[in-house]
Amino acid sequence: MSMHQIEDMIENSVRMLSNCTGSEINGLSLRDICYHLYQLQDLFDCGYTMLRVREELERMGFLASIAVEKLPQNERDAARRLTGGSGFLPSGVYVDGDSGLAYLDYGNPSWNTFIEAGTLSYPQMGDIPQIDVLQLAEIMISLAAQQRETGSDNGEIAASTLLYWYALLPTVMTVSGYEGQVEEERIIRLRDMAAVPEAFEQAGILWLTSELEDLADLADEDLDCFANWAEPYLQWKKEAEDTPEYPGSEFSEQEQMELFIASLNHEDYSQADFIARRLDEPSRSFGRINAAMSFYTAQIDQPEQTDTPQPHNIMTLTEVEEKLIELTESEFSVAVKSQLYLHLAQCRFLLKKLPSAIDSLNLAFAPAADKLLQTEDAEMQQVQMAYLTASYYMVLICNLNKAVWDKVSLPTWLLPLKEALQVVQSTVDETAISAEQCCNMALLLLVENKLEAARDWLDRAEQKKPDRQERQIINTMRRKLTEMDKA
Repeated sequence: MSMHQIEDMIENSVRMLSNCTGSEINGLSLRDICYHLYQLQDLFDCGYTMLRVREELERMGFLASIAVEKLPQNERDAARRLTGGSGFLPSGVYVDGDSGLAYLDYGNPSWNTFIEAGTLSYPQMGDIPQIDVLQLAEIMISLAAQQRETGSDNGEIAASTLLYWYALLPTVMTVSGYEGQVEEERIIRLRDMAAVPEAFEQAGILWLTSELEDLADLADEDLDCFANWAEPYLQWKKEAEDTPEYPGSEFSEQEQMELFIASLNHEDYSQADFIARRLDEPSRSFGRINAAMSFYTAQIDQPEQTDTPQPHNIMTLTEVEEKLIELTESEFSVAVKSQLYLHLAQCRFLLKKLPSAIDSLNLAFAPAADKLLQTEDAEMQQVQMAYLTASYYMVLICNLNKAVWDKVSLPTWLLPLKEALQVVQSTVDETAISAEQCCNMALLLLVENKLEAARDWLDRAEQKKPDRQERQIINTMRRKLTEMDKA
């Protein structure tokens, strides 16, 4: 079971709650139920996911946002020390560096402290009623079943919520250490509400098929009360001949690619590789390489996780290198070959094959440089060459330390650093500056060893709502700046 499935179950459950017309269910306030949902999520190795449903949680009074500059002084000082600008403070407050806001969830001991200090204008937190995981499941499954039956606009979320709780409840009860008395009637009632065809039809797209297949064994081994829990799904599967166990021929090529991308976004590299294996060539090789390199490069961006076990079945770096060499010798467009050489350069950097990595990097950038050198518009040529220079240095910086990249023999078509910096700076429009432009400025300043100026531009980049790739670049450069400070 993936932790992302737990996160998605909680996220769906919150969305269901936010659609309630009343403020209570079974005598519990909606924010009390949210509290128990996230207490459940905390039993698993999940990330901070509340911002996915920030508006819903704020509307139910569970999550409060505060401008960082309005936090107490000690909290502001702690916020400034956060690497990358985001993370948890000692008080449990979460700071989002992108928005400049701090978030406090109901149930945190600081909730009443902030209210008393005038930082928050919310009702005081009293004693939160305690419920066990089975009572929580009864609330959520009943609510989802009701919204599905009434044909509300939330019907699809209701069906997926039912499937999450049906597929994961035995595991959730086991992990939570549930020790209460379970009446068989309660379990059967939950099963019959959750086990509906509309939910089972989403098994493939939600990556819950393997969990559903394992239900019978899990129930027999861990909780006797779930002995018959899997029967509705197994019967439905038997009758539905076209139900896919995993993405395959039943999915269109576009759907398979969407599932592949979703797997990478969820950092489920084994699943992405599994899907890629079912594509036709050359998509099969491209997909498998993408899945493997996404995993290996993620270890660079998160050095504290360098000992993460390699996901099952993905290609080794040596296998990736061999396949990329084979593909670069095949007939592809110039653009595709450039991308292949860029992957090959990255792979060889990871394999510590520096000379061949630089050769591959030059082959990746050379076609674009050649094309630019043929441009008749001299001003346009200079601007685009400056940004190409920045992109080249970005690959070096992501993979090498300064002592090494300073010794690299650079291609003659690169602009001198000072010239590239001046050109990029001349294109920066203060009224329409983007996160990408800020990153390019920071990059060139970093290479020039102007560290404080580079930090200033990274700070500006973070204020421009960077996308996922830009955020990765910002984090990489901040790490490099820290390394250079220590050198």
